[in-house]
Amino acid sequence: MRNGSHGQQPTGTTRRKRRRSTRLNVVTAVVLGIAIVATVSTVSVIHSSVESASRYIISGIGLYYSYPYVGRHGGDGDRSIDNDGSSIKNTRHRVYCMVPTMDSDSEKAKWTAILETWGRHCDVLRFFVDGDEQGAWYYWNATVRAAPSSSSLGDNDDNEKATHVRAKVIQIKTLRPRLCVSRDADKAKAKPCRNIWEKVWRTWQYVDEHDADEADWYVKVDTDTFFFPQNLRDYVASMRYQPSDPYYFGHQLRHAGPMIAGSSSAFSREALRRLAASTGSNATDKRCADGHGVEEPFVGGCLYSKGVVPRDAFDERGREKFMVLTLGEHLTIVPSKDIRLVKKYYEWYFGFGNPQTNWGKDCCSDRPIALHRIQPDQMRAMYSLFTQQGNHSDDRGKFMDVEREYLSTVKSGFSI
Repeated sequence: MRNGSHGQQPTGTTRRKRRRSTRLNVVTAVVLGIAIVATVSTVSVIHSSVESASRYIISGIGLYYSYPYVGRHGGDGDRSIDNDGSSIKNTRHRVYCMVPTMDSDSEKAKWTAILETWGRHCDVLRFFVDGDEQGAWYYWNATVRAAPSSSSLGDNDDNEKATHVRAKVIQIKTLRPRLCVSRDADKAKAKPCRNIWEKVWRTWQYVDEHDADEADWYVKVDTDTFFFPQNLRDYVASMRYQPSDPYYFGHQLRHAGPMIAGSSSAFSREALRRLAASTGSNATDKRCADGHGVEEPFVGGCLYSKGVVPRDAFDERGREKFMVLTLGEHLTIVPSKDIRLVKKYYEWYFGFGNPQTNWGKDCCSDRPIALHRIQPDQMRAMYSLFTQQGNHSDDRGKFMDVEREYLSTVKSGFSI
């Protein structure tokens, strides 16, 4: 039995091998156990995520494809004429277009042009006017060309069919006088007072109270601005901005304190919340208090006092996304060459440490967010150009050659 396997006593080397083998088996079993648990958890999470995503998308079709503020007549009047899928692809980047304006014939002509063009692409579009009854509202209507039958609405048989769109016009009651006259002036020659700040802070308080859950990004857009909602959505996504963080951006002017000014100003939901909670009767800082004048210095100063700093918006090549001047001025003025012109008229824009380095024809992003000082007929011509609708042979008279050349390169993000 000496050489038999059953009677042989294990040597020290054999015992060490067995211990190593045992430890290896234990380690292997632990690793396999962890892997199995992780796999099961991952499958569970994926299944849960897919299920949740499915529910979200299904509910999103109802929530975001039935915009409650830009819709059709008939039925519930809540369906948007524009659906390019952006609301599903950008569920965290819903855009609220707040347009402060006046109840006048000239302004109403702009409302109609906005509804016919870029306004159709906002998730929420509202016009705010001075009025005697706070919050009173009515619909402003426009008739536009219908979306193609291949759109997600799926109820247009004819691409030329007219479609009605509408947006709410909401009254904001202010306490400061709307018309200003000097002591010796004839009251018949009274002009509108520039008490814009009161109207704006009251408007943002109204929006925060009534529409804080309707969007992620809130943009104040002037009536002479051509706005690109999808380009804003893409920009905040590319910058990884979150609406729950305090963002306030556009074109930053530096000659009168920290502020965004010009064609439009964009706010995250959190920035809007801080602004609304700090103005008017809530003001604890004089920069947030009511006052006479335009709104931009007040907004910038108030938000700065609440830890929100203004941010410029340039593309990856350093080109402007929010235009302040006319498009022709942006495309033709080069500060290093037009020194006298800049010093006399444009120092406030080109000076004071403006960080932009591209000027002239290379000034402006091909994915702009806002173009300024655009007239209603130009809005329609631009929209026709961007969406490839209509006859463009008569558009040349509405733009300088340099403007038309730039517009032909613009990626608007519009899909109708």
